[in-house]
Amino acid sequence: IGSLLGWQFTNAQVSKAAADEGLFPKIFAKTNKAGVPIAGMLIMLAAEILLAVMTISPNLISQFNALLNLAVFINMVPYILSMTGLEVLLRKNMVSKKQYRLGATVGTLAVLYSIYGVYACGATAVFGGTILTLLGYIFYGFIAARDTKPEVNAN
Repeated sequence: IGSLLGWQFTNAQVSKAAADEGLFPKIFAKTNKAGVPIAGMLIMLAAEILLAVMTISPNLISQFNALLNLAVFINMVPYILSMTGLEVLLRKNMVSKKQYRLGATVGTLAVLYSIYGVYACGATAVFGGTILTLLGYIFYGFIAARDTKPEVNAN
């Protein structure tokens, strides 16, 4: 129960932060007098209930494990993407050779560990998580296009 509550509050705050930056719909940024993003929490709760129904299992442990593995996979994707960009950031910031080697080594180990984490989630979680991630890319495309200014064709 503690883990589920923690995820609920974390999801609401992450969604609010994304909405504040214009990456999520504005409804996620709305808060009550106490600064709590209630609307975002209710939307996330509805999504979580939908996932719970989609992963319904004969016993609670199986269902919890399915949701946990799905959550781990979905969280591994940004970790892997972030760590694969680390070497570019190190070079752009012109760190010393020693700092670069250390950062690149730690980053590579982190990516390998994250890939192992994805593998450990199992095929069902990876498949479901991939579908959710790809749906997220569609959503991102609409958000990113909103801020893109058209280029004038010189021809």
